[in-house]
Amino acid sequence: MAVINVCELWRGRTGSWGEDGKRSWVRIFRVKTDSIYTGSLSVLVASGGQLPRIGDPYQEAEGLATDLGARCRSLTPNQTDDPWTWEVVANYDNEAPDPTTQENQQPGEDNGGDDGGDSGGEGGGEGGEGPGDPTLVPAEFTFTWEQGTRVLELVDPNGNAVPVVNSANQTFDPPVEIPYSHPVIICSAAQRNASLAWTLLYQDAVNSDRLQIRDLTIEPGQAKVRGISIAEKHTNGITYDQVTIELELNFDYWNPLKILDQGFYFLDGADWSPCVDVNGDPLSQPALLDGNGGQLAANGQPVFIDIDAFRALPFKVFGIFTDPP
Repeated sequence: MAVINVCELWRGRTGSWGEDGKRSWVRIFRVKTDSIYTGSLSVLVASGGQLPRIGDPYQEAEGLATDLGARCRSLTPNQTDDPWTWEVVANYDNEAPDPTTQENQQPGEDNGGDDGGDSGGEGGGEGGEGPGDPTLVPAEFTFTWEQGTRVLELVDPNGNAVPVVNSANQTFDPPVEIPYSHPVIICSAAQRNASLAWTLLYQDAVNSDRLQIRDLTIEPGQAKVRGISIAEKHTNGITYDQVTIELELNFDYWNPLKILDQGFYFLDGADWSPCVDVNGDPLSQPALLDGNGGQLAANGQPVFIDIDAFRALPFKVFGIFTDPP
């Protein structure tokens, strides 16, 4: 008896998000088996990791929407009219679990023995009563500054970008860089079954939502993920992940990047023609362009192109940050 196919269904999916902050989500999966004798427990334990696990964070099928604060609390297999087909309902919510219950035990797994045994009594661990469930401890924040460099950018009194040029009124190649210090916030929290997949999704992402960290409000586009680390820990018989997220802050916003419009060629109808100097000779360095593909006139205002270089994603799904007041 084996499971031969698992797929998520669109029918029956639902969710809720209340003004009290409580969130719940429902995902439904169809499980195909090769025997009419396959039971509900076999459906859960023989699906080869294709079903969510108890404690997994909510994540939609495409992986673009996640709620790391909402965890899978139950898996309910239901037999359909077809004896080879089951539908498994996965329920998620963000309510704190009872720390006295057996957490993270998956269907088909042994709980490891009797109640307490020789593990140090009710508190779990050798030291008697321990500190309880680490995942119920609030997140910790560290605010620091980091030194780096950035390209020197100038603006005129009207706020327009002005290129940095030498005494011959030519831009520097490479551009001039200056020392630059920027704030960094390091956030650390204990979570259950943190997903390694979303660390790749959030690589170098910027926040699409407003965040509040103590008395600091962070607007969309001002925080960028510099790094995420996940370390598996074991305390008082509880297995959890210590998740550390490093955020680089840029109060001038990470997006868009302003790139000086310049090049060796300009658009001449449907073709490209080389940029030339006042004598008609090809240039040895990029010429300024006018934002529409043409070569900028000698007295023209330099044009910068806005480019969104970093993907914007919601950060409150980490379950660490709060909404601004």
